[in-house]
Amino acid sequence: QPAQLASSTPEARSQLKIQVNNFLTNLYPSTDDDDAKDREMLQGLSEVRVYRKGEKILAQGDLYQRIYQIERGRCQLVKEGIDISVFEQGDTFGELNLVRLRPTEVDIVAITDQVDIRIVTGNRLFQAMDADPQFGARMYKEIARQIQ
Repeated sequence: QPAQLASSTPEARSQLKIQVNNFLTNLYPSTDDDDAKDREMLQGLSEVRVYRKGEKILAQGDLYQRIYQIERGRCQLVKEGIDISVFEQGDTFGELNLVRLRPTEVDIVAITDQVDIRIVTGNRLFQAMDADPQFGARMYKEIARQIQ
């Protein structure tokens, strides 16, 4: 099925993501209490890594399954030497690589003197999602929302 999804039109992929998100929202509606619990759980699953200006956080061709959230500083997304966008405090990236096993197509580089990034590995996240199905449903919903 992943190959089938990858070869479908962008409109079909977008519609599928909306359907999955709606299904999960109806099945497991989240509350503010759930959001607080989820943040606490994710913090327990994660570690913070510090990067210095110019250091690559991700390199084109890397194969990884992690979610990154910037806690401090700024990063530049670069594709084939072209600056595409900037990530700042609170921004996340890496969600798409949790659901596809393909090397990343971009570099992400620290552009401020210090960049603190909270990292959750796919293995730890998936273990927690298996252990708590309601948490898992909320995470799948959030991942679907992020990659829309």
